[in-house]
Amino acid sequence: MVLLELNSIIMILTRRKVALSLLFFFFFEGLKYLAEGVFYFDNLWHGLKGATFGAIPASLVYWFAYHFLPLFKR
Repeated sequence: MVLLELNSIIMILTRRKVALSLLFFFFFEGLKYLAEGVFYFDNLWHGLKGATFGAIPASLVYWFAYHFLPLFKR
């Protein structure tokens, strides 16, 4: 019984970590776009097609490696 309760607590904490990781990612990505002066979708689309196109996949890979790989190692 104690093992089941411990397992449920671990699952809740893992879900919170994933949710906080997603929140962290979207918050700081949004700050990055605001800092670059991207307030409208048209500007965002042109930025995606332009020189910053590689920055988003690179930041996704970095974010995944930093936040999710430690969760998989446990």
